[in-house]
Amino acid sequence: FAQLFEQFGESVPPFVNFMRGAMDQPPYEPVRDMGALKDLLTEKLDDYGLEPGASTMDLVLFKDALHHICRIHRILQQPRGNALLVGVGG
Repeated sequence: FAQLFEQFGESVPPFVNFMRGAMDQPPYEPVRDMGALKDLLTEKLDDYGLEPGASTMDLVLFKDALHHICRIHRILQQPRGNALLVGVGG
């Protein structure tokens, strides 16, 4: 099992299928550039803020937040996918 991830070294990157844009069946692949992931998610966050009736969210996308967003996205893409998110506000 360890051999599957030895190419990534100590930390395994998040795996996503939304980095390549508009494709019918985008590949599920590891994120090679965390800066590109952060830019993409920041752009999507800005797009959300421009929708009518939506308020702007001023979020800081640090490394752990990016990993959690990728995990949540993967869960919600599954049939009947759901998750209980618990955290500290503030």
